[in-house]
Amino acid sequence: MKADEEFTVYADMWHALAAKVCCPMPEEEKVKLLIVNTTPTYRAILAMNDITTMHQLYNLASFIQTQLKDSPIHSMFETPKSHYPKKPQGSVTEGVQTNEQVGAVNNPQSPIDMHMT
Repeated sequence: MKADEEFTVYADMWHALAAKVCCPMPEEEKVKLLIVNTTPTYRAILAMNDITTMHQLYNLASFIQTQLKDSPIHSMFETPKSHYPKKPQGSVTEGVQTNEQVGAVNNPQSPIDMHMT
């Protein structure tokens, strides 16, 4: 589900796709599939309810959609965004120094120089 998509449009699309499946899915499985693939906000709210039918899902999702449009509850379920830009990632091995003796322990086929000078 896209963030700006109406839940009913999303649910209708999934319901139509499920109807085309050669082996029909049980309604409860369709409901679970819809919930799992929705936005994090809807998923967090819908997962707390025992929904087994498409009718229950439509009713609850319509109510949630109305509340989210009119209420600040939506911000409770959003992931916090950093105010600082991310640093560019360098190479993973950049600046890494290897210790030959440690490397030899990890690779027992290579001989260890035991001469102390």
